[in-house]
Amino acid sequence: MDVDIAGALVILDEAHNVEDTCREAASCDVHLHDLRAAAEEFERVAAAEEAEHSSAAGDGDGESLGAPVGHALLARVTGSVARWLHGASDQENPRCPLRPHGFERWMAVWSGGANVQRQLRDAGLAAETLPSIERARNAAVKAANDFSTPGALRVSGHALKTAEVLLSSARYALAEKKERGGSGSLGSTRADDFRLAVQKRFDEPVQGSSARFASDETRDETSAQNAAKVTLSLWCLNPALAFADIAGGFGVGPTGGTANDAARSVLLVSGTLAPLDSFASELGAPFPIRMEAPHCVDVESQVWCGAVGSGFSGTRLSGTFKTSVEFSYQDDLGESLQKWCLEIPHGVLVFFPSYSLLDRVAQRWKSTGAWRRLEQATGKKLFQEPRGSGG
Repeated sequence: MDVDIAGALVILDEAHNVEDTCREAASCDVHLHDLRAAAEEFERVAAAEEAEHSSAAGDGDGESLGAPVGHALLARVTGSVARWLHGASDQENPRCPLRPHGFERWMAVWSGGANVQRQLRDAGLAAETLPSIERARNAAVKAANDFSTPGALRVSGHALKTAEVLLSSARYALAEKKERGGSGSLGSTRADDFRLAVQKRFDEPVQGSSARFASDETRDETSAQNAAKVTLSLWCLNPALAFADIAGGFGVGPTGGTANDAARSVLLVSGTLAPLDSFASELGAPFPIRMEAPHCVDVESQVWCGAVGSGFSGTRLSGTFKTSVEFSYQDDLGESLQKWCLEIPHGVLVFFPSYSLLDRVAQRWKSTGAWRRLEQATGKKLFQEPRGSGG
């Protein structure tokens, strides 16, 4: 958002969400059709720039100027990533890394800094070239927002957004690994804190703004693949990387996260931050000033805590990503919840690890009738919290 927080007091309410927010800020999910559309858009503007440059040089107005390279560089990078992603998801290739992951879903995941770096380099993203790529993107954004820029030389907002999302996560993953205080080891990056994934699933045909920028060739290929949706994901596992942009420390993010760029103080407020030591460790910040008020609930007489390992049908109720996408897990969870609600008086509040899992399970229950059966059997009305509701 280009907000200058240097020397400011930053107050974050509902701070129990900070860890997830920081991880999401340093992560990305970029779709193949968006990458192809962005590459075509950058190529279009690069060609228009080259034609204008050649015309100016022929008139004697641009003899001392080098040919424009910004949009051409972005076209090469987004095109390279798109080609790598297409190759990694091509199941006709015997070396395709994708493995089945649920109904009509396939996935490949790379972990370990060396593996993540190698794949990103093969895709066209390397630590040594990233600064020049980001300078090209910044110049493209500036030109697109300049009213004096001719329409033929303006890149669409969708293409710029695709490049921004991809480069932002790559910036975190390929940043030099530094300990708090600024010291780092040569050639070491933060890729150890990331997982690189390629996902493929069959979905509805591509629609929306990205489809408008796709060429006929891109749309035909998408249709030929029965609208297979291919996604490149960079998942950040360490919230401290993004939080350092606010609090200072590692110098990995867009602002560098240095002491000069950081806020003067960061105040985190929430009713559910405890245990504070592990929370501070996750964010990589010491938090020298802390206050923890006593709770209004008597945990000895008013709270019972237990863990249920399996559902009534015998399915293991493990809410990991690998298990939660399986229909057997979702169905047994719904059946078990119905039986528990028959025994529990009054209201029941059910928490999910993420909104994506909540949406996935709710959609499954509605499609199978489990949602309706639960309401009819228990007399309890189901309400689903929407995204962005603020709790």
